[in-house]
Amino acid sequence: LTVDDDTVALKSFSGRRGAGHVTAEGSYDMESEIGVGTAELRDLAVEQYLLDLIPTGSLADARELWTRWNPEGAFDATLHWSREQGDSEITLDARPRWIAFDTGVGRTRADVDRGECRFRGDAIFVDDLAIRFTSDGALEERLRINGGYGLAPEIGILDLDGIIDQGRFESPAMDEVFRLAIGEGFAEWWRARSPRGEFDGRFSVSSGGERGVRV
Repeated sequence: LTVDDDTVALKSFSGRRGAGHVTAEGSYDMESEIGVGTAELRDLAVEQYLLDLIPTGSLADARELWTRWNPEGAFDATLHWSREQGDSEITLDARPRWIAFDTGVGRTRADVDRGECRFRGDAIFVDDLAIRFTSDGALEERLRINGGYGLAPEIGILDLDGIIDQGRFESPAMDEVFRLAIGEGFAEWWRARSPRGEFDGRFSVSSGGERGVRV
């Protein structure tokens, strides 16, 4: 860390959190009030501090999901910070490794084979995310996702497109997909009918200016 009359500069930083590793660098010009910074995160645990990166308008929904899912997992990410004319912005490009979460009937694990999630304000953009779900050690559906999902109406309409391979109607992961995409009422109606069977499918979720689901 260096400091002079005009600039504070973080030349190099390296640290650990649990099994994860963090490196960072950045600078801030005190006269122009312009700052930039970058942090590289490797194998960091999914913990509640991640909620601090959620925009205020979406925080209540995010906390509700966190409480319901009780998630754990690990991820890599690149975090960019900038400040200009008194306004700060943080963007996050995350590469999930795995995540486990509670469902209505137990615990489900999602292993991510490839892909990235880009967090930009009230929108999340997904680039070729490929996920394998397992519950009670048994392999269930494979899910591939591309597109964007908006957390606030003012960002405009975004579409999140997905492909499901080797899906199982009885999968608890499908309940959570229905809750997010369609709503709690449909998810409960679906589970009450105890569906069973296999399928392949496609879906698209529209968000932002208006919300809708196409299957």
